[in-house]
Amino acid sequence: MSEGIVVAGGGFAGLWAALAARREADVPITVVNRDEYLTMRPRLYEADPATLRVELSATLSPVGINLVVADIEGACMSTNRLLTTEGGIGFERLVLATGSRVKRLPIPGAEHCFDIDTHQGASALDARLASLQAGDRVVIIGAGFTGIELATGLRPRLAARDPALADGIHIVLLDVAGTVGSELGCNPRPMIEQALEA
Repeated sequence: MSEGIVVAGGGFAGLWAALAARREADVPITVVNRDEYLTMRPRLYEADPATLRVELSATLSPVGINLVVADIEGACMSTNRLLTTEGGIGFERLVLATGSRVKRLPIPGAEHCFDIDTHQGASALDARLASLQAGDRVVIIGAGFTGIELATGLRPRLAARDPALADGIHIVLLDVAGTVGSELGCNPRPMIEQALEA
């Protein structure tokens, strides 16, 4: 298979790169992604992860962009080929937009942790939250944007399922910094602290 522009990754960066390329060039464009979905990754802290992804083909197909569902194994720059589990794909231009993945903490018990880095991880967390009992504790590691959003939204999320249970859950937000949202600066901190207290 030979293509003009190949975009490795179907997240926000890959999708916008492919759509921008389509506006500028009348060449074959292919997006390679591990699954057929664009996951709303910044919102995976929210309830009901099933609503946080959309089919890539619904956006790509109408503008003539091909979608290949495969894992990316590497690239050979000397032959201009992207190597995937579905075979090699030739390219004239390659856009690398594969994003990142969370790295599990190398500590005992890490296998019992949940992440909200992927749709699968967020779905597993959602299922675990549904099985909480009064007196259980939820510990959120990381008091940046995502940790704060998860911590402040967790009690209302639990209350939507069971108002009595939500009051009986202990929520703990941990961070290496001495203050919540340290990278956000001091201006929003009073509002963040109010939201956490509420």
